[in-house]
Amino acid sequence: MAALSNITNTRELERQLSAITTALGHSNNADDNWQDQEKALQTLHSMLNGDKAWKDSIVREMRALSSGVVQCVGSLRTSLSLAGINVIADLGKHLGYDIDIYTHDTLLLCLLRCASSTKRMIATNAMEATRSFLSNTPYRHRTLQHVSALMNDKNVQARHHAMLHLQTILETHASHIDNIDNIETCLTKGLVDAAPSVREASRSLYSLFQTHWPERASRLIQGFDPVTQKQLSKLEPKRTPSSQQQPATALSSKSRIRSISHPPPSPQPTHSSQSTIPRRRRLTRSTSTIPRKRSLEKEEEEEEEEEKKDKDAAAAAIETPNDEVDRRMSLASLSSAALLGMLNSNDATSNCRAIRMLAGKLKHYPSSPLPRDIPDIGTLVPILLNYLTTRYDDLILHETLTSWDCLAGIFTRVLSLEQYLPIMISASQNDELVPSATRSLYTKGLARLKFFLNHQDPQIPGRLVHLLSSLRHDPSPCRQYFLEWLDELVCTFVGLEIDQDTAICQEGKSWLSGMSDQQQPWLEEGSNIRQCLVLILSMLQDATQDPSSDYYTRLVLLAGRLKLSNEHVFDLVSGDFEKAVEKMSIRQGQHDNNNNTSSSVGITALEEEQQQQRQPEKDNTLADTLSADEEKPTAGLIQIRMQKLAECIRHLQQKEEEPSEAIFRQLEALSDATPVIQRHHIYSGEGDLWIGPIEPRNDTGKMYLSLMECIITLLQSTSHNVQIKIQAIGLVKRLLNNQSAVFSYYQENGKKHGDPTACIAYPLAKALLTGIENDRNQEMACEEVLDSLLIKIPEENERIRLLWSLLNEREQDNKALAVLLIRIGQLAPNIPKHALKELLDKQAVTTAILIKSGYHSETSVRVAWMQAIVGIHKTLGDEFFVGYLTPLLRVDQLGLVKHYISQNVVSE
Repeated sequence: MAALSNITNTRELERQLSAITTALGHSNNADDNWQDQEKALQTLHSMLNGDKAWKDSIVREMRALSSGVVQCVGSLRTSLSLAGINVIADLGKHLGYDIDIYTHDTLLLCLLRCASSTKRMIATNAMEATRSFLSNTPYRHRTLQHVSALMNDKNVQARHHAMLHLQTILETHASHIDNIDNIETCLTKGLVDAAPSVREASRSLYSLFQTHWPERASRLIQGFDPVTQKQLSKLEPKRTPSSQQQPATALSSKSRIRSISHPPPSPQPTHSSQSTIPRRRRLTRSTSTIPRKRSLEKEEEEEEEEEKKDKDAAAAAIETPNDEVDRRMSLASLSSAALLGMLNSNDATSNCRAIRMLAGKLKHYPSSPLPRDIPDIGTLVPILLNYLTTRYDDLILHETLTSWDCLAGIFTRVLSLEQYLPIMISASQNDELVPSATRSLYTKGLARLKFFLNHQDPQIPGRLVHLLSSLRHDPSPCRQYFLEWLDELVCTFVGLEIDQDTAICQEGKSWLSGMSDQQQPWLEEGSNIRQCLVLILSMLQDATQDPSSDYYTRLVLLAGRLKLSNEHVFDLVSGDFEKAVEKMSIRQGQHDNNNNTSSSVGITALEEEQQQQRQPEKDNTLADTLSADEEKPTAGLIQIRMQKLAECIRHLQQKEEEPSEAIFRQLEALSDATPVIQRHHIYSGEGDLWIGPIEPRNDTGKMYLSLMECIITLLQSTSHNVQIKIQAIGLVKRLLNNQSAVFSYYQENGKKHGDPTACIAYPLAKALLTGIENDRNQEMACEEVLDSLLIKIPEENERIRLLWSLLNEREQDNKALAVLLIRIGQLAPNIPKHALKELLDKQAVTTAILIKSGYHSETSVRVAWMQAIVGIHKTLGDEFFVGYLTPLLRVDQLGLVKHYISQNVVSE
C-alpha cells in the first residue's frame, strides 16, 4: 500500500481503499498475512484521522471495509483485534451520521460480542469503543435491542457493560428513544442482579432514567423489595442532576470522597434502629456473604448522611436571595432535560433564567460541538425563533433576547445570521405589531450585534453580500439595513471614520477579549471586492427609484467607496455595467449642483480618476473593453470571464454547501459565450479560459478538468437534490458541445497512458451510469449525455474499450448494465475483428461478466445482453459462438442465441 502522502487524487485514493479492503479480506490469520491486515488497519486509522477530505470515498467503501474490520476484531491475535476495535471507534467518530443502517448494526454487534471476551484488554477497549461509537452515531431503533440483549448473557462482565452502554444511550439520545420498555426490563433485571458491579451500574442508570421519565420510574420502583426501594428513592430528585449524569462508578467510593470533604455528623440512634430491620430481611433472602452486608450497611449510612446534607444545602439555597450564587449553582448542575423544560415554560422569568444559563454554559465551550448537558441545536433553534417572533409585549423576555449574553453567547453560536438578523431588523422597524419600548430594545440589540460581528467575524462583509444578493429585488427594510452596514464596513476599510456608541464599545470589550484579530479581512481579497462590486453595480443598474431616495444614494456612495478600495478591480468590472456607471455620473452631477460635498467626496474622486484614465484610451480600446457581444472578446473581458469561471468552480468545490442554480446558469452562459470547437482555438483567448489554471499565482487546477471533477463528484453524491443534479447533467452536455476541442485535448492526453480509465471520459461516464442506476428522474438525461460523450470520442475502437472497462464495475447493476450492453451491441459490428478479439482475450474477467449477464434476474438486462451477443457475432462469426459462448452457457441458452442470430441474418 502506498504512503498517504502519495495520494493526490480520487483515483489513487480509491486504489488505496481497494488495497485495504483486499488486505482485510483474508479468511485466516497466518503469519504471512496478519501483519498486512494490521498495517491496513493502521493506514485506515491514519486516513480517518487525517486532514484531507477523503470522507466521501471512505463512506462509499464503508460496507466492503466493515466486513474486513469485523473479521480482524474476531482474530485471536490481540494486537490485530485491538487495532480493529480502534478503527471501529474512529469510523463512528469521523463518519457517524454517514454510516448506513446495515453497517451500523454490523459494527455495533461486533463490539458488543467483545463484552464476553476473556481477554481483559479486549473487553475494556471494546467497552470504551462501544460508548464512543454510540455517542457519535445516530440512534436507531435496533440499537436499544442489541444492547438490551446483553442482559441475558451469563457473563457478569457482559451484563455490566450492557448497563454502561444503556447509560451512554440515555445521555446522548434520550430524546429519540421510542421503546422505553426495553430499558425498564433491563433495570428490573439489573437492580436485583447477583453481581454487585451490575447492581451499581443499574442504580446509576436508574438515576438517569428517572430524570427523563419520572412517572415511569416511580411505577417501576414499586415492584422491588423495600430495601431496593429505599436505595432507589434516595436517587430521585433529592440529588443534583450533575451527580445523576456522571458515569457508573462505585457508590461507596463516591460516599467516601464526599465524607472526606464534608465530615458527617454522628449518626442518630433512630437511623440505625430503623435500618436494621430491612437489612436483616435482605440478609435472609440473599446469598451474599458477611463482608457484603457490612459494605451495604456502610453504604446506606453514608447515603443517609449525604441525603440530610443535601436537604440542608437545598434549604439554604432557597433562603439565599443572591441571584448570582443561584445562577452559578444552576449552571453547574442543570441537566439538559430541566433546561429544556424551562425554555418551553410559559413563564417569562423561567425563560430568561434559562437563556442566561444557556449562555453561561456555551461561554465555557467556545468551539463546536456543543456540550451534552444542553439541548441539541435542532431543538433550540425553533424555541429561540419563536421567542423572537412572539410576545412583543413582554419587555423582560425581549430585553434578555437583546442582551450581550443572548446575542454574543447564543445567537451567534446556535443560529445562522439568515435566521435571526432579518427578524431583529423587522422588529426594530415594525410600528404596527411591536410596541415602541420593544423596538428600542431591538435597535440597541442590533447595535450590539453589529459591534460584536464587526470585531469578531472577519467574513461578515461576505455574509452581508450573500444576504443582499437574496434581497436584490425585495424593497424591504432589511435590504436597506444590510446596505448601510456594508457601507460602514467599507468606510472603515478605506480609512473613513464612523461614529460609534461609546457605551456599547465599553460593554462589548469583555466579549471581545481573547478574540483573534490575525485573520485577513474579507475586503483585502480582490476577488471578494469584485464579487461585491458586481452585486452593487447590478443593483444600481436595475434601480428605478427616485434618485433622491436613500436606497439609490446608498448604492452610489457604496460603489464609489468600493472603487477607492480597489481601483484596478473596479476598472475590470465597470465595463459590464455601463448603465450603472452612467447613473453614478448623473448622480454626481446632481451632488455637485447642490454643493453636497460631505456625501460625495468619494464619487468626486471616482469621476475625476475615471475621466483621467479613459481619456487617452478613448480611440483605442475602450469600445472593445465595454463590448461583451463582439465576435472576439478582448483580453480584459477574457480575464473577467476567467475570474467568474474560477469563482464558480471554487463554489462547487465547497462540499459543505449546496450548489445554487445561479452557479450553473453562470457556467452555462460562460460555456455558450466562449466556444472552443476547433483544435486551433485551444491556443486562443477562449482556449486559455478553459485550459488555464484556477490559481494563476501557483498554476494549480486547470479550469476544465476541475469543473468536470466537481460535476462528477456532485453526480456521484447522495446528498444533493435531483434538480441540482439534472442541471449539472445539462451543463455537461453544453461543455461537450461547446468545448469539444478542450475535451478532445484532455482525452488524447489520457490515451498516452494506454489505459481507458486514465482518460477524462472514463470518470464522467462512470458518474453518468451511477445516475442511470440510482435515480429514474435522471435516467433519460444521463443516457442522452452518455451518447453525446461517446460521439465526442472519434475512434470507435476507443469507444468500445471505454464501454468494456465500465462493464467490469457494473456486474450487479440493472439499468446501467443494460445501457452498456445495448451500446456494445451497437458498436461491435463496426469494430475490426482483431481489435474485438483482443478485447475478449486480454480482459477475460470482463468477457466472463458480459457472457454471464445472460443469467441476470432482470429481463431488460437479458434483452440487452442478447443485442450485445448478436452484435459481437456479426464481427467474429461462429468463432465467437464456439470459442466463447459454448463453454459458459447452458444448452437452452445456446439454442436461444442461435435463434436470435438466425433471425438477425434473415432480417438483414
